[in-house]
Amino acid sequence: MLSDYLEELDHDRVEKGNRLYNKKGKQIVVKKLSANSAILTVPSESSQQQYTVTFIFDHKNLFVLEECECHAFEEFGECKHCVSAALYLTHNNTDSDVKPVEELKINAGKNADKEVNPEKIVIPFNTISYYEVNQLTRRYYGWNNYSNERKCKLIKVEQSGHLFSFTEAANKIYNQEIAFFQPNKLRLYCSCGKAKKNDLCLHLFTALGILRNKYGDFYFNRFKDYTNGKNELLSSYGLSLQDAEAKDFEFGFDYHGDLVLKKAPSYLVKINDEKSLSALVRHLIQPVAAQSIERPALPAGKFINFDLGYLFNFSVKQHINIFLLQ
Repeated sequence: MLSDYLEELDHDRVEKGNRLYNKKGKQIVVKKLSANSAILTVPSESSQQQYTVTFIFDHKNLFVLEECECHAFEEFGECKHCVSAALYLTHNNTDSDVKPVEELKINAGKNADKEVNPEKIVIPFNTISYYEVNQLTRRYYGWNNYSNERKCKLIKVEQSGHLFSFTEAANKIYNQEIAFFQPNKLRLYCSCGKAKKNDLCLHLFTALGILRNKYGDFYFNRFKDYTNGKNELLSSYGLSLQDAEAKDFEFGFDYHGDLVLKKAPSYLVKINDEKSLSALVRHLIQPVAAQSIERPALPAGKFINFDLGYLFNFSVKQHINIFLLQ
């Protein structure tokens, strides 16, 4: 499991951890080791300080949850001390060296003993693209997306509201809520209490990434009211959303997130669409040397006695290259 954990980490972080392990690996001490957890002390590379590294082994979901006291872990969610500790455990048989210590307690941060009442954050937004979400935080969370997303799960969707659960450790689970409301705002909440309007926490950053990866940058556009925009696009066909034909149109969004008409029914032609109408005329007019009689198909159950001619029935839906009599 630790080997898989190391493979998922940022390459530069692993290189630094390797360097620290090769340099001071003999000073790493295992304080606690069991099937479900491990606590080690890892020396600083540049000082005499010792950092405590904690691992929780999630055998059910096959991933490792980690924590370190250093500043780098606090900011990036990973550090070279965790890498060195993982390397030590994979390279050494430590069963005989395990010393009893008090039961595992994950530090919940500097404010762990204070009551935290997180507030809901409301922000305007255009998309949930990686670039725009990254502008909502001051920290670089993106380098370890894959590992973080394995800890975060979408557990419930109610209309435009989305509930997540982020498991940092066996006894440290945070809940997130992301909801859209008109006209273009997101309401964000995380029980960790660290999220701010211009500095989202890792948990909300990861939850937004899960929605983006699964549904695309413009996922929340589906909850917006596009009645006016759709009516404007349909007006070029002489229609509106009140017309029955509107259900045969397919709408979508372009690269910039703007509403576009992706598909129109083949039985309709745009108003003043000279190109389509000219093609229709050319199809109807036969060359003099190749004059012929064409008898169009009749609507079901109809009989019309005629010699030659075309009569268009615009009340019946049919492909443009087939003509009906009425």
